[in-house]
Amino acid sequence: VNMEDEVLGGMTRERIALRRAISMAIDVDTLIKVVYEGQGIASNQVMPPGLAGFDPDWPKREYDPVLAGRLLDRMGYGKRDAQGFRTTPDGKPLTVVLTIFTGTVWREIQTLLRRNLDALGVRIEFREMPPQDLFKTGAQGKFMFNIHGRSASPDGLLYLSFYGPTPPELNESRFRVPQYDRAMEAFLRADNDADRMREARTMIAI
Repeated sequence: VNMEDEVLGGMTRERIALRRAISMAIDVDTLIKVVYEGQGIASNQVMPPGLAGFDPDWPKREYDPVLAGRLLDRMGYGKRDAQGFRTTPDGKPLTVVLTIFTGTVWREIQTLLRRNLDALGVRIEFREMPPQDLFKTGAQGKFMFNIHGRSASPDGLLYLSFYGPTPPELNESRFRVPQYDRAMEAFLRADNDADRMREARTMIAI
């Protein structure tokens, strides 16, 4: 998610609620089963299993489209347009745009995401482009939200993807939260697993 985007970005309560509702409305288990033929694990934190900073006790990600809808209703996204899609709290049309790769598997993902967000009442559009163009738009911040993989090292440095001072080529989201940055710095300084895990939990929660 581009945290500088005027629809999805920012740290106001309604924008946080919108992102959380979209997350809760996406049926990732079906996505894994249908698109990836069961070969995947639904993520619930920044770090994948087996790497430094992964918390095996962290709660699983939520899939609850009913609760997601109630959250949007409560946070000002309850009104609908003539087509039945939600509007923003100030009454403007609400459309989220996902930048995504071209190709068969990505069209399958589009189908599933459209079905999930239609059920939530959130209009979604897709910008398809080849990998080199998607990475370029990501680095330039010319996207609302996008989807692609991210490699990781065993030492937990994937957390740097949300560290404020990190260049946009890595911190694509332009995520800048001072509390997170302090935890990241303490994570890097930690000389034992317990201290490192404490800071990781802070970053996961943020």
